[in-house]
Amino acid sequence: MSANIVQEVLTILHTEVQFPTGEQLASAVATITGTAAGNTTPIVVTLTPTEATVTVPLAPDTYNYSIQNLDQNGANLGTPYTGSFVIAPPATVMLNLITGLSAT
Repeated sequence: MSANIVQEVLTILHTEVQFPTGEQLASAVATITGTAAGNTTPIVVTLTPTEATVTVPLAPDTYNYSIQNLDQNGANLGTPYTGSFVIAPPATVMLNLITGLSAT
């Protein structure tokens, strides 16, 4: 696993799905798992219906996710949604180079 862990801002996507009257989305639990050796410990994030983004510490890797939506009683709303995304390594880094000396 790369040591270049950064705080990645992930956009939360929403889709309308029909449920019986009275059901409410209270929250969702996202489980995010890297695929590279040494980066397979799942990261669990709780999401609320009003969030547009979530910030998660991630290293460059391909990640698989599973999102389970929950109702007001904590019961599952439907089956988990799954997918994947890639966090690419940065193309450049900023280094504070030593550029001179001075006498004191």
